Amino acid sequence: MGKLSCTLFGFITFMVMFFSQTAQCQRPITLEENLIRFSHGEYPGLKMEIPEAGYAELADAWTKKLEKGTKSKLTVQNGEYTIFGARLSEIQEPPVNVYSIIRSGDSAVVMEVTFEISPKVYVSREQSEKEFSLANEFLHEFGKNMYINTAKLQLKEEDRKLKILEKDLAELQNSRMKLEKSIVEEESSITTNEDKISLLKQQAENLNSQIVQEKALLQSLKGEEIIKAKETQIRDLEKETKQCMKDIEALQKKIVESNSRIEQHKLDIESNLYGQKSKTIEIEAQKEIAVAAEMKLSTIQEF
Repeated sequence: MGKLSCTLFGFITFMVMFFSQTAQCQRPITLEENLIRFSHGEYPGLKMEIPEAGYAELADAWTKKLEKGTKSKLTVQNGEYTIFGARLSEIQEPPVNVYSIIRSGDSAVVMEVTFEISPKVYVSREQSEKEFSLANEFLHEFGKNMYINTAKLQLKEEDRKLKILEKDLAELQNSRMKLEKSIVEEESSITTNEDKISLLKQQAENLNSQIVQEKALLQSLKGEEIIKAKETQIRDLEKETKQCMKDIEALQKKIVESNSRIEQHKLDIESNLYGQKSKTIEIEAQKEIAVAAEMKLSTIQEF
């Protein structure tokens, strides 16, 4: 394996190991009780961190989740997401007021949520243990689904990259087959042209012999018309001989060009084979990355 191949292989191996370690050392969703400060006061609630989630995607999903089953609309002001009368049967049947803050954290999105289950009564471990447990489950399930969606998108992206690499390899393989076919065609053309040259050389040799004979016969002829006719015949034979030589020269040029193309095709095949080798290494590495992404998704689904 050449220096470039070793470098490529080493880089890809590093990437696979890095991604695999990242997938195996999965960051969990964290959820804890906390006192949350809003612009209108502080209330007990829950703080959740969802690793790798996208802020916009999470905010959109949270809005849809809270607005589902109710005519109430979520409002957003100064980074605070508020809805009155949300239908959250996962926590309780009566409508719930929800105050929340969503912000981007260190490789995670942080959500802080307060549930008001009745006027001035907020979900907390101390005041409403049952609703507190249900709210925990509700938020954890929401966060888990967001994390799953992120992992699914990552897996889809890694599968897409794998398909592109496999397509590239197939194109290289097809290109090599075409180059090999071209070499066979060029070699066949050379053989055909060499056969033509042999026939033309034989034809030229026969013409030259005939010219010698006709010139010798010319010396013994009498009569102006007969002599002119013979001279014309000899000139025609000489023209035909010259044409044979021109045809031979043209065919020899074609053979040279065919040989040149064959050499170029061989160089292209050598480059193609190196490309296939490199692409195969990339594919194997990408397969490992895709497997790691799939394992990551399975791990999250088991949270």
